[in-house]
Amino acid sequence: MLLTLLFACNEYDLNRPGDASGGEDRDGDVTAEGPYLQISPDPLDFGIIGVDCTDSATITLENVGQGSLTIDELSLDAEAIYVVSEPDLPADLRPGASIQVELGFAPTTDAVYDAVLSVDSNDPRGVVTAEQTGEGSLVGSEVIDSWDLPDNPPTDIMFSLDSSCSMSSDIWTMSSNFDPFIDLLQALTGDWQIIVANDDDGCAESGVMRPGNPNYSDQFKSDLFAFNWNADYTEALLSVNEAGIQNSDNLECNDGFLREGAMLHIIDISDEPEQSFQETGRQWDELVDSIIAKKGDPALVTISAIAGDVPNGCDDAAAGTGYWEAVDATGGVFLSICDEWQQSANLELLAQASVNQHRFTLSSAAVEDSIEVTVNGVVRTDWIYDAATWIVEITGEAPGSGDEILIAYLSMDGC
Repeated sequence: MLLTLLFACNEYDLNRPGDASGGEDRDGDVTAEGPYLQISPDPLDFGIIGVDCTDSATITLENVGQGSLTIDELSLDAEAIYVVSEPDLPADLRPGASIQVELGFAPTTDAVYDAVLSVDSNDPRGVVTAEQTGEGSLVGSEVIDSWDLPDNPPTDIMFSLDSSCSMSSDIWTMSSNFDPFIDLLQALTGDWQIIVANDDDGCAESGVMRPGNPNYSDQFKSDLFAFNWNADYTEALLSVNEAGIQNSDNLECNDGFLREGAMLHIIDISDEPEQSFQETGRQWDELVDSIIAKKGDPALVTISAIAGDVPNGCDDAAAGTGYWEAVDATGGVFLSICDEWQQSANLELLAQASVNQHRFTLSSAAVEDSIEVTVNGVVRTDWIYDAATWIVEITGEAPGSGDEILIAYLSMDGC
């Protein structure tokens, strides 16, 4: 009995952790000595790929043991998953060293494909395997676009006002409510720029206003009343907007106003319909498209308006057609000039529209039914998709500073 017990103990000791034989201990942990091959990621998921498209991914073969690892051969048992490139074999890996193998995926039918990569080495376990998977789709490949909204989002705001005589009361109202608007804006971001563009060329009277500028409030009010009574476009504010944006390059009159990555919010105030077509022959959509092209990303352009009710207007204002369409096309805020538009709740809407990005341009055309929107990991269903512009617009509460937005979808472009 005693001899049997001693023999059993000695036999166990030969395989205890720390022996040069390597391998795993009774809990499955890597032993202190000997080679140990780890393949990652395992499994490797290529996701959904369009039929007849190709994708590639890299796996890592690492020696996480304490003895030298020699990789002699690897093989892949699969139909559509294959080895693109591999290092010269055999390969000797000291502890902590690794090599990489590039795998490809090229589905030929709409099916799920599985594969097993087998690696032969001097790992005591013998052949070590890892799994790979991918799905072919007749519709297109899966795409995930992401946005990390900044904690202090930059915004560039342009005010343009109809300078006709009938607007004097509303101009005074805007002047007296600028400071409350700034207070609401400051609660959302300290990285703002503002210009007032009223002249036909869209040039700001006294340049760009920023939080660090002394007396920017007085500057805004002064620019507000710097009327150009001979202007042709005082009731064609989209023409003024477009000219001002085009004049934002280096050494031009609005130099420094249009910043890459910042929101662009245009706020037009008029008691007449938008009349650019009568003045220039250019429709509202052509002017909006020009502004968007200059900015570079339609999701970062928002046009808001304080104008007459559509379609009937009111006693003091004609219907703000043209502005209404521009606001609708860019997801802005339309406030009725016929009512008390200067109320704090309305000013807050304008401040939020200046900062909170709620429209996101996808990197490719999407199959609408496949779109999934998440904000900070929470699935959102309150969105609409514009197939013409590839924009997903969140129609409910807009994401805020520091939020992460992920939009996953199947691309209609196939690959």
